[in-house]
Amino acid sequence: HYKGLYDFLLWFPAKKTSRLNNCSYAFVNFITAHHAKRFRGDFHLMRFYQSDVDADGKNQWPLSIAVAKVQGFSQNYVRFHHLLEDTSYTLCKPYFDPRAVAALSSESLAAAKQTGSNMVREGVLGDSSPTTLIIRNLPSALDSQDVARGWLDGAGFGSQYNFFLYLPAKRRRLESGTSTGGAGQGLAYAFVNFYYAESAKACIAKLNGKTLSEGDLTLSVVAARVQGLRD
Repeated sequence: HYKGLYDFLLWFPAKKTSRLNNCSYAFVNFITAHHAKRFRGDFHLMRFYQSDVDADGKNQWPLSIAVAKVQGFSQNYVRFHHLLEDTSYTLCKPYFDPRAVAALSSESLAAAKQTGSNMVREGVLGDSSPTTLIIRNLPSALDSQDVARGWLDGAGFGSQYNFFLYLPAKRRRLESGTSTGGAGQGLAYAFVNFYYAESAKACIAKLNGKTLSEGDLTLSVVAARVQGLRD
């Protein structure tokens, strides 16, 4: 029905061990705005099967289709092309239409290459000496500041940092007749500032690309844009 009408798709799998973030999601770029609008009209708030229920016997969430922050093929290519070259185990491999790639400008290709280079440079710290890291893809088991700190301390980094900020996965908006939020959207992450760059480098080496349990997404541990305790 929509074959050949999009030029980019990136799917993120559901987390097998998560109770809060148990839905997969995807980014897709349609060739025209008309196709995107028609797709949303066809599938927004639709359920694949009316009888779909989760492990607890509750009805599963309907599809939610919204406008993405990153727009257009070239911008998505620049943003996500590095995943094709990711050497860590991941199911998140984007599809890029070869015809659309061939039509990219030299500026977009250069920007994509630079983005990939930046990702590698952040991951290994390069020639810089950052102390502040961002730890992405934290699983739902780490559901609070204290629990997340306890995990980091248990990984061998207790007393090595002077700042830690845990940011939970976003919650779905309330449904009518409910008093609590729904399943989480996205994944939790945290910022941590180490006393010494050597500790930050050791944290990346030990945790980046690792998982806490089977079915979790791999952790992404890189240098944060904002560096230092004062900033």
